Amino acid sequence: MGSDDSADAIDHDLLEKAIGAWGTDLQMWMAVEELGEAQTAIARWQRGRGGRDAAVEEIADAIIMAHQMAVCFGEDEVAEAIGEKQDRLRKRVLEEMDA
Repeated sequence: MGSDDSADAIDHDLLEKAIGAWGTDLQMWMAVEELGEAQTAIARWQRGRGGRDAAVEEIADAIIMAHQMAVCFGEDEVAEAIGEKQDRLRKRVLEEMDA
């Protein structure tokens, strides 16, 4: 899977319909729930108490909700923040590799 594959798989029309159907507030609460479930599934997998498939499913839910949150908060602003965060990560990775 390439770096942009998960973003390419997102149906933005569907995200907007979900927000329209249930409202921003409810979708924000759903995002909190799904992100927490992903966190728990990853922690369980790391401890050998959960399956990889469960973690993958929860990560997928979390990514979908993160994309919905980008719609709610402003996709351009979120994209700009992602660029800044990736620049910082790139710098740290290069510094680590040079150490």
